[in-house]
Amino acid sequence: MTPFIRGGINGVRVELPSVYPVFTLAPIVQNTNKFRTPLLWRCYRCCMSLRAQNCFLTALPIVMLLQLSGCAWRNPAPAYTAEQPSISVDVSTNGGRVATTATQLVGTPYRYGGTTPKGFDCSGLVYYSYRQAGQVVPRTSTAQFSAASRISLKDARPGDLLFFASRKSVDHVAIYLGDDMFVHAPSSGKRVSAGRMTNPYYRDHFVAAGRLDKGP
Repeated sequence: MTPFIRGGINGVRVELPSVYPVFTLAPIVQNTNKFRTPLLWRCYRCCMSLRAQNCFLTALPIVMLLQLSGCAWRNPAPAYTAEQPSISVDVSTNGGRVATTATQLVGTPYRYGGTTPKGFDCSGLVYYSYRQAGQVVPRTSTAQFSAASRISLKDARPGDLLFFASRKSVDHVAIYLGDDMFVHAPSSGKRVSAGRMTNPYYRDHFVAAGRLDKGP
């Protein structure tokens, strides 16, 4: 019989096979300022409650779920403002409605995995804004990047998407407003806010612009 290590956290019982190859989470979460996402930190605490020095391979699917959530914008973004930007868009178009909705949500708290006005992560803001405009789009930033048609930044229209990467792959998305402005949900502890592509930080991390708009 395969021996199990039993334990729990927050009232949830957990059983992990003690003979599985190890998948160590400790080095990942030790730098808590970068990586303390709620799910990963809970997984790490769970492993510690089991008095195990390593998390097992069964923890791998949990970690993979992190990639299915909205965004993993790890680098410290510039100072932000929660003031609504002043924009003029054509609300008769789908993109105009998306941009208007996103602008009205400025000031909403960041919430990891959030897709409602109670809180958004970056791709959750995109998902909600498009839904309000009557268009269903993919949920995650990577899926949105895959689904979007590439366009040049100079051809971007209100409602188009701007994709960024803090590492090698896309991990952040924003909604373009026009005039080099965009709205996004930056990171934990912040709020939905406006930014400008003229800012060197965003310019340096910019990957591509994309369009999900299917017309009016």
